Amino acid sequence: MWLVFLIIAVILSVVNLVLSVIGRAKLRNWLTIGALSFTAFEVWAQYNMVSGFIVNYDFESLYSIVPTMNSMMIIFVLIMILLNILANVLYKSRSGKIGMAFEGREYHSRSTDAPAPDKKAAKG
Repeated sequence: MWLVFLIIAVILSVVNLVLSVIGRAKLRNWLTIGALSFTAFEVWAQYNMVSGFIVNYDFESLYSIVPTMNSMMIIFVLIMILLNILANVLYKSRSGKIGMAFEGREYHSRSTDAPAPDKKAAKG
């Protein structure tokens, strides 16, 4: 079961990264949520497998699998988190939302709470 969750999480992260590079934002947020959710499901399935070994007193399997799977799980979770962060950063840098201050442009909030500045009053 954990292998299915792992494959789904990898596929969703790669598709998220590809869509971020292309610049399509339609499914990008849902893909990030899905990839991180299936990563959490994969960690849960690994934990469930280890707890099954403990309940069944299968300590030989526990001693042979847990050290390797622990390091693999940590590496996998870090890679999935970094891939989704990279996809988010690539999309925002491609859409121009990061680095505005360095390019000399000012950032104006699109909030409807603040009134729009009066251009006629500023000139006169």
